[in-house]
Amino acid sequence: MNENLARSFRRWFDHGPDDSTLDRVYRLFSSAMQVPGARWPVAAIALLIVFVSCAITWRLGLPHTSIYGHDIFTFLDGTWRVSQGQIPHIDFYSAFGPIFYFMQAAGLLLAHYHIEGLVYGTVLAGLVLGVWGIAVIRARLNAVAGLFAVAFLILFWLAPFPLGEPYYLPSFAMQYNRLGYTILFLVVVELFGKIREEPARFDWGGLSTGIALGCLLFMKANFFAVGAVITAGAYVLRVRTLRHAVFAVAGWLVVFCVIASYLHWDLLAFWKDLRTAAGARQTRFHEIRDSVRTAFRNVTAVVAVLGLATVALFRRKGAVLRVLPCLKQPLLIAILILAADFVLSLSNQQRFGFPLTIIAIMLFVDQLCRTGIESHAPERSTAEPALVLVMIAMVLPFIMDTVNAWAIQVTMRQNTVLATAARINAAPLVDLVFDDHSDPVWGQSEANGHILTSHINDGLQLIRANSGANDRIACLCYDNPFPYALLRPPMEGGAAFYDYGTNFTERFAPSADRILGNADVVVYPKTELDSLNVSTLLKICHNLLSQRYHPVAESRDWILLKKN
Repeated sequence: MNENLARSFRRWFDHGPDDSTLDRVYRLFSSAMQVPGARWPVAAIALLIVFVSCAITWRLGLPHTSIYGHDIFTFLDGTWRVSQGQIPHIDFYSAFGPIFYFMQAAGLLLAHYHIEGLVYGTVLAGLVLGVWGIAVIRARLNAVAGLFAVAFLILFWLAPFPLGEPYYLPSFAMQYNRLGYTILFLVVVELFGKIREEPARFDWGGLSTGIALGCLLFMKANFFAVGAVITAGAYVLRVRTLRHAVFAVAGWLVVFCVIASYLHWDLLAFWKDLRTAAGARQTRFHEIRDSVRTAFRNVTAVVAVLGLATVALFRRKGAVLRVLPCLKQPLLIAILILAADFVLSLSNQQRFGFPLTIIAIMLFVDQLCRTGIESHAPERSTAEPALVLVMIAMVLPFIMDTVNAWAIQVTMRQNTVLATAARINAAPLVDLVFDDHSDPVWGQSEANGHILTSHINDGLQLIRANSGANDRIACLCYDNPFPYALLRPPMEGGAAFYDYGTNFTERFAPSADRILGNADVVVYPKTELDSLNVSTLLKICHNLLSQRYHPVAESRDWILLKKN
């Protein structure tokens, strides 16, 4: 037996595997690639991936915040307002729609207003997105590509670090961008993934796309605009039918009517907030250098998707020489998805990552393998396995980043330095740990966790000493952590956050009366880390501040005014 093994090894080493071995390997590969994702065992495995991933996130809890710690409060204040019955766009200025606030407000309620509610909201959304994704993916991809797509979708959403940043810098910051991309994944797969079986009498996929676009409209405007363009492009390329369009409009109208009724049909307030934020954000698009940098950082994804689209075009034409005209449907789809990723990356201030392009790569590989296996059977081919390796090489880094981030969370839990970690001195926020790490926003090379928490703790001490338990607090700086930290009733008016060039400027901003609202106490920093926000807000509100409020006290970092 040993001699036979040695002889076989020498033959493989000298001449490579024989044809019969390659035939068996390729037949096994062909069988795996033709298993439809709609099989119930495959769906059960996909559900297991979703539930296990969500269980891990729930068990690990809040990640330590190593980067963009201030950004957590940009949606935490809005979430606190919504949980207390306020309505975005009507009771306060918001560049975000209510969808994201709904998700996290549900988590806060389940956690009895503890900061751990952010994890609960993330897990609840993960379960919904995971089941929704399986329903869309299982009929459009084979088992192999479908399971990779489900794992990519759920782990992308649950990743405990900001999109575009390294996995070893954990944070829940910019989670709203991950939600927007995850919903767009469902739109792209549903529009451009080809149904593997005969279509049903009713194209329910259109309903899914309509609901997704409705959610994006009331979540973040740039994601809705990109989703609408992608959907329009699918109809121009004749990827979808008229019946699909009818169901898409119906799904969109359902979401629109539900959210519009929540807004008391005050769509003018919704429109004014979006117009103000869009006007302020125009200042972000003047840097050509940022556009070039974004393209070079994602060159691998660009080359991969354009290469696969070209292969799909050649396969579709039937011969390599018959290429012209070159811009046929596969290349147009690839260019459309690349443009969408590029616009979102710039508008989100995202430093790395073209997630929609990864989904497009999966769709191209699935279609190429399906047609290639059918056309080459029973002959052997090495093209399809190579394409699958390309797909795995593009998807696996995103999956492994989340797994590595979880491993880092486990390691940090065992770190003895936690006793001296930076924390905020308020009961709801006591479990939110801020690590000392360089933060690109403020240009701090060290101790940014202690700087931020010390800044907030100083403000909390000042407010506790100079205001009552029912006083409503306005904060004229980047965000307002104080009402939630003190579990006080939120003011009517103001905003969940102010970021110059993102949701306000001197020209595009809410009125001074709306900024101050019915606040009993106004605080603003003396030594603010982002002074442009403070100086602009004080300039807008100067006259009204002097009429309504008077200085009462100040601390190392803050000045406090009370209503006359």
